[in-house]
Amino acid sequence: RPRDNDFVPRVDEVEEGGPAATAGLRPGDEILAINGRRLELRSRQEFRAFDRSLRAQFTEGDILTFQVRRGADDDAAELEVRVVAR
Repeated sequence: RPRDNDFVPRVDEVEEGGPAATAGLRPGDEILAINGRRLELRSRQEFRAFDRSLRAQFTEGDILTFQVRRGADDDAAELEVRVVAR
């Protein structure tokens, strides 16, 4: 569970038919970890830097495993998202 001062990225929107939607991500989902790496971030700027780093490590077709929390449910779900070219 994130600490009180952690920045927890939340999914704002999901493109219909896109890889996130296909994987089951929904608006409002909180992203807790990616590929087992817990997101311990303090700000939106740290998340942007993490996102750039992540994009540099993976290529189209790779699978990322997202651990997400949905709503007030404390149980985290794992979803597999395929990387696509942007």
